[in-house]
Amino acid sequence: MTWDIRAIAPSDSQSLGVWLNDIPDNPWPLSAVSDCVDKPDYYLRLCCHQSQAIGLCIANRVGPECNLLYIAVAPPQRQHGVGAALLDDLLNFCRKQNLESIFLEVRESNRAAIALYQRAGFVQVGLREHYYPAPISKASEREHALIFSLAIAQ
Repeated sequence: MTWDIRAIAPSDSQSLGVWLNDIPDNPWPLSAVSDCVDKPDYYLRLCCHQSQAIGLCIANRVGPECNLLYIAVAPPQRQHGVGAALLDDLLNFCRKQNLESIFLEVRESNRAAIALYQRAGFVQVGLREHYYPAPISKASEREHALIFSLAIAQ
């Protein structure tokens, strides 16, 4: 499968909305993504296949650092390298911007994302206990967030 990665545009809402709002426990619904499109410190990139959005990366720049806020891949496209391609695109952006490091938080149960980040060289640097609301099926519980960081080689 081939795809292209590009900046998100307001006109991408329909393609992105097809699957983004259906992701369980999604902290970035389409309305939140749309609110960030024109903000200069936000990095919003889409991965598209045949003009359809199949992946999304959201990050923001804070001084010499980048916070990776979200990578999402449409369920039928998972495990095909889309998340890795979006992460590589972000790493290239950070190098071009001479940023020093990237930080992210991930649910401790999200093994696929943790493996992706570790393959890219991220290391766990902290833990936020009881940070995330639990999935709807376990509404009375909360889940820990693992904090990862990556130093950007210049």
